[in-house]
Amino acid sequence: NDLTAKVARCQNSGAITADRNGGGIAGAIAFESDLDPEADVDIFGQMSLNFTGSYRAVITDCVNDASVSVKKQHAGGIVGYACFSNKENKPIIEGAKISNCSVKSTTIQAYRDFGGVIGYAERIVMSNTTVQEITLTQDLDHDYKNPTPTTFGELIGKSVGKNIVD
Repeated sequence: NDLTAKVARCQNSGAITADRNGGGIAGAIAFESDLDPEADVDIFGQMSLNFTGSYRAVITDCVNDASVSVKKQHAGGIVGYACFSNKENKPIIEGAKISNCSVKSTTIQAYRDFGGVIGYAERIVMSNTTVQEITLTQDLDHDYKNPTPTTFGELIGKSVGKNIVD
């Protein structure tokens, strides 16, 4: 299927530097198609049956032990930006899954939206993913656009919508 992707058993040991959307394994995983199958389907409570979906992106069994430095926004030890909404900002059925990954002994830095695993997350499922000995640092040297609240976190920097972490 051309709408799905999988990254498995990767290890990054080289420093990552980006203007935005920087990650130790992937910079961005997102829904970027102008085609919108969900716009063609109306869901009406009990009248709509048997909707199924699969993940559009999977990152599994990956390790990052290198720094991630982003001048602007969205830095993560595994993924900088993971967003699965369509152009009308409605959530899509499928999202992304990050599992069995680890980030260790590193620094994650950005002006805003930075986290140990994901910088910005929307409709993500994360399981069995760990961080060890990480440092989260705000980059005040590269003031991005206008001052907005800086969000950061040990696992996810900015969490929007429904994300599942276990």
